[in-house]
Amino acid sequence: MSAHLATLEQLGAGQWSLVTAGQAVEAGISRTAIRRLHDTGTLTQIQRGVYALPSSQHGRLQELRAAWLSINPRRFAWEREGDGRTAGVRHRRGSDCR
Repeated sequence: MSAHLATLEQLGAGQWSLVTAGQAVEAGISRTAIRRLHDTGTLTQIQRGVYALPSSQHGRLQELRAAWLSINPRRFAWEREGDGRTAGVRHRRGSDCR
């Protein structure tokens, strides 16, 4: 299980020590392994499909970051920066966003 944790720490290093289940599965870690790490308290579930690693610093932005990661759970944070199409919530032309 420590090999899984080392892989997850590498995955989460560039995104505030958060990792999604989708990212973990893409890296070859099964959902069963993720569940076991959560059940033992190694991973903390921030929201559905987004986990904080042991190296994570809980702060006021953690839930917001987790929500942002959950928008597209297989893409990493560094893949989204500057990507206006899928980086987050978009304003639809003609809609009233007040």
